[in-house]
Amino acid sequence: MSTAGRKMTTMLAIALLMAILFASLSGTEAIICKARSKMYRGKCRGNRNCAMICVHEEYTGGYCSKGVFSKCMCTKRKFWSVN
Repeated sequence: MSTAGRKMTTMLAIALLMAILFASLSGTEAIICKARSKMYRGKCRGNRNCAMICVHEEYTGGYCSKGVFSKCMCTKRKFWSVN
C-alpha cells in the first residue's frame, strides 16, 4: 500500500473511532481540567514533549502555556452524566 493510501486509511479509522466515541457519550458532558505539570522543569518549548510528560503523570494530554514564562500545563477530560 502506498504512503498516501496508508494516510487515508489511518484518517478514516480515526474518523470512525471519533464517531463511535461521540455516539457512546450521548447524555454526558465533559470539561477539561488543567494543572501545572509537577515533573516538567524549565521553560516549556514543545507541546509534544510536554504532553508526553503529562501522560506519564496520568493526565490525558498537555500543552505549553503562552507568554514569557511558558509552563507545561497538563489536561484531563472529565465526563459526567446529565441524566
